[in-house]
Amino acid sequence: MNEQIIKEITQLAKTLLSLMTYTVKSVEVKEEDNLGWWVVLEVEEPQMLIGQGGTNLASFQHLLRILVHREIDQGINFVVDVNDYKKRRIFHLQNLAFEAVRRVKRGQCVEVLSPMTAFERKIIHSALAKIKGIKTESLGEEPNRRIVIKPKDKLVEEAI
Repeated sequence: MNEQIIKEITQLAKTLLSLMTYTVKSVEVKEEDNLGWWVVLEVEEPQMLIGQGGTNLASFQHLLRILVHREIDQGINFVVDVNDYKKRRIFHLQNLAFEAVRRVKRGQCVEVLSPMTAFERKIIHSALAKIKGIKTESLGEEPNRRIVIKPKDKLVEEAI
């Protein structure tokens, strides 16, 4: 992503937040380790922007992507984070996944996690991809799609 596109995304994010009456402390567009491009926002009183379970943030991200696509006429994929909400969520999801792996390995059982967004499932699949002896799969239909963690030799049907 070049400097002009970064400036454009930054300005669009600031404008959109301003129209939504948020006090913007900072907007930074940067590449995160193995996670792609992120638009990192810091605002006063982020609770409403984040919403329950990040639903408002997902909508804001979708809207910002549409505006960016219209403005620069190319599809650019990025993640929007507000006051480190998604970074904390990633840390929580990774811990949840590693705890589930310990239970799976200890009991040779299948662990079915609660429904998650595609982004959250990707975080867990990536975190567990290199762990020997276990396998992860997504099961179900949106919005109830979930991850199944199991020993490599177990069948998916045993999870349900």
